[in-house]
Amino acid sequence: MIDRMKTPPVVYVVDSSALQRSLIAKTLAAEQLEVSCYETCESMLHSYQEDRPGCLVIDFSLPRSNGLEMARFLRNSGADIPVIFVAERPSVTQAVAAMRFGAVDFLEKPVCDNALLKATRAGVEKDRQLREQRDEHAGLLARIERLTKRERETMSLVLDGLSVKQIASAFGIGLQTAAKHRARLLNKMKVRSDAQLVRLYYASSLTTAM
Repeated sequence: MIDRMKTPPVVYVVDSSALQRSLIAKTLAAEQLEVSCYETCESMLHSYQEDRPGCLVIDFSLPRSNGLEMARFLRNSGADIPVIFVAERPSVTQAVAAMRFGAVDFLEKPVCDNALLKATRAGVEKDRQLREQRDEHAGLLARIERLTKRERETMSLVLDGLSVKQIASAFGIGLQTAAKHRARLLNKMKVRSDAQLVRLYYASSLTTAM
């Protein structure tokens, strides 16, 4: 598994203006951030590195299609990373649309260096967290896939709050046998108690995995 904390992030900049791309890149590079600049979203998507954390700084007023539509295009194409919109004299309507999209921030050109750096750091950190959550989710799904049918049934009862005695009664088996099913379940799920299993399951939104 990739160590998200050690993998250097990439900040993608999409702006039709070469001058704006240069100014943004200069500000970010001064903070030792790796920056990749593009004139179009299509060219950015071609170079997108899915295995590396990062964020996107994109002009809201791109010539052919606005930045919001392009951000949606990128997300639907697999480049689902936090977005920071920039624009000259942005309207309230644009800002609201950007925030509803889930943007980290909406900055007005000329962009303040401190505001850009703050938003970029927030975007990169958000992406790291989301990637770690996806990795954890995938790992938990893999553990569930390795459970036997009876272990899955036991897990369902544990998640419903049943004790070992109640599980034994539900299955019509002895208390010792039920305890063994539960022990194997906890071992495979890499938790030490029923409470940990419940917290792990619901915190990871695994409600559709059973």
